[in-house]
Amino acid sequence: MINQVFEKTLETVDCLVVVVDRDLRIVLSNWKDHEWVAEKERLRQPYCYEVFKHFKAPCKNCPALKTFKDGKDRFYEDRNPIDGSYKKIRVMPILNDKHEVEYVLENVKDVTLQKESAEDKERLQNQLIQASKMESLGRLAGGIAHDFNNMLSVILGRTELIMSEMDQTNPVYKDLNEIQKSGQRSAELIRQLLGFARKQTISPIILDINKTIAGMLSMMRKIIGEDIELIWKPSPEVWPIKIDPVQIDQIIANLCINSRDALSKGGKIIIKTDTAILDEAYCAVNRGFKTGQYTLLSVTDNGYGMDEKNLEHIFEPFFTTKESGRGTGLGLATVYGIVKQNNGFIKVRSKENEGTSFEIFFPKINEKIVSGRNKSSGVAMKGEETILVVEDEDSILSFLKSLLKRLGYKVFTARTPKEAIKIYKEQSALIHLVLSDVVMPEMTGKELLLELKKIQPDLQVLFMSGYSFNVITHQEVLDEDVNFLQKPFSNKILAKKIREILDNQPL
Repeated sequence: MINQVFEKTLETVDCLVVVVDRDLRIVLSNWKDHEWVAEKERLRQPYCYEVFKHFKAPCKNCPALKTFKDGKDRFYEDRNPIDGSYKKIRVMPILNDKHEVEYVLENVKDVTLQKESAEDKERLQNQLIQASKMESLGRLAGGIAHDFNNMLSVILGRTELIMSEMDQTNPVYKDLNEIQKSGQRSAELIRQLLGFARKQTISPIILDINKTIAGMLSMMRKIIGEDIELIWKPSPEVWPIKIDPVQIDQIIANLCINSRDALSKGGKIIIKTDTAILDEAYCAVNRGFKTGQYTLLSVTDNGYGMDEKNLEHIFEPFFTTKESGRGTGLGLATVYGIVKQNNGFIKVRSKENEGTSFEIFFPKINEKIVSGRNKSSGVAMKGEETILVVEDEDSILSFLKSLLKRLGYKVFTARTPKEAIKIYKEQSALIHLVLSDVVMPEMTGKELLLELKKIQPDLQVLFMSGYSFNVITHQEVLDEDVNFLQKPFSNKILAKKIREILDNQPL
């Protein structure tokens, strides 16, 4: 009767309760966890290790056997090898009249949902921390790029100026040419930094990604080498996307070079395009992804692959697994920045000795594909007008003054916006164009423009900055319809842009 009452009581408990004897045979149970125990096993009440683990002998370090020896309560977690579920188990001794452990009671609670929820929470939290870290590094990269672009403007500008007035047979000309090449490579490095920081100047158009990639495959085969097979698998149903074609080139080049360095002879790189529809279930486990229709670009290799530790850092600038001198660590950071700048998402899968796959999702664009780009007509490079240059960096101000005078212009200079306003009030009748930096002490370029237009409403202004046009317009430092050049720019580009403005010629 007591056993029947006990069994009925156990049936009300919302967990599995099992009582075993010293041989670990189940003598009593509520069999609550029906998914863990088959019907036939419930009826014959076998040994616990047969029921729960399908073992033929007691488990190694069996908690029940330990409790039989020392009479202590125990708590532990276990995972069912059959269905992967997680169990939280309490082991308690049942004493007889002589205070000896006669039976052991095991209270088993299924905590699979809580366990998986905790793991999901930790994974999403790690993704959030990584995204925050990438954003902070992006801001840092943008700031470094701005200052470095200012310095490169002087280095490249002065070098170009000297070379333009020097005979190419002069022994120094070759040295200056090397300085110019190094400066241009530095400018490319900064462009990569800005690409990572999502702050590079871009000209996005609606394009067919298949045609864009196909146009650079010949070059990529030369870059990766003849011993690596490059396989191109375009989807005929791919959707149009909106992006600067140069950025597609950057993505493909950086990913293929990354794959090349991870391959031995005879390896393969597969470039593939497809369509993808991301639903809520997919986005729930991929933090930051948004539902919708996407064009999918993937680059896969069968190289060395990466472990989880390195995989967490691959999009960080200057992080590289390559030996010293073989890379800047900016390639994948640049890819990451470009993807984010174009409202896309990137996912990477990799295992050691099993290769790596990058998947990039670009939003589908419901617009017609642009067939080509606008071309600007040639313009004169010199002039006789008067230009007011506003720049707070002395080295840049001095260089611009020297360059513009060589081009035939009359030049006024101002180190601050307030000084520029004072000069313009006195000389507005003579000044044809204002060439101004954007980020300066006292006021921004936009604020300066508003003050100067109070004096002359149809004033012509050309802005320049080490920051990109995307950044300063996004932060409302400038309006989108202004004339703008990003530093560093060549002397020829500046001269051409000035003439386009003064002669009212469209780009």
